[in-house]
Amino acid sequence: MEPTWERVSVAGVEIRMWQVGEGPPLVFLHGAGGPAWSPGMDLLARRYTVLYPEHPGYGESGRPGWVETVHDLGIFYLEFLEAQGLRDAVLVGHSLGGWIASELASVCTHPLRALILVAPVGINLGAAQVDIFATPPDELAPLAYYDKSLAAARPPLGREEVRILYRNRATSARLSWASAPTAPKLAARLFRIRIPTLILWGRQDELIPASSAQMFLDRIPHAQLVTLDACGHVPQVEQPEAFARAITEFLDAVVGVGGPR
Repeated sequence: MEPTWERVSVAGVEIRMWQVGEGPPLVFLHGAGGPAWSPGMDLLARRYTVLYPEHPGYGESGRPGWVETVHDLGIFYLEFLEAQGLRDAVLVGHSLGGWIASELASVCTHPLRALILVAPVGINLGAAQVDIFATPPDELAPLAYYDKSLAAARPPLGREEVRILYRNRATSARLSWASAPTAPKLAARLFRIRIPTLILWGRQDELIPASSAQMFLDRIPHAQLVTLDACGHVPQVEQPEAFARAITEFLDAVVGVGGPR
């Protein structure tokens, strides 16, 4: 399936969004690097209608003046769900997107059927983490993968791609520093997430150790953990089949959310 961009209006600002697939709605929130379509997303789109928005302030999306913290983005995406008319949606957040998804779900789960956090950040994880803002992009890329050849195979960026890269990094830095590197209030609110929740992590994640998952498991009632072998920080790229299978099996078993096979 070939995803296409469209522009949608949320809270008075236009953002870009990919939408592809058929079946129950699944909203995917991207990480600090910005949105990038992946093989894992293609597999999910076989069973779900995948909505993949570009966060305010990233890429070509606008940014409302009131969005200054990651918590603000959580509120923004509550507005997004309402604007899209979504009920019983599955919310998936990767890395920074996992932080945003956690903020949203800790405030309100009414529009959600299930929550999936893929190598999330946002709370004090009790483990050494790479400072993504102090690390040059060319050094950061290999740390995202268990298979280092995936980073080496990335084509050189063009002028426009470099501009977007640095806009994305600037927005991520502003959001993270405004929220502080971690959000103690979020950690204290995670107990409010009482919907089925899956924590998904690459076992060889060099950016955020997989052992960090326990900090979320201890705080989110009845959360489940799946770790993927031979996998770093980006399972939707590095282990797309295992990534999609973990999500679909969890949703089928726990909440009965499934679409065409």
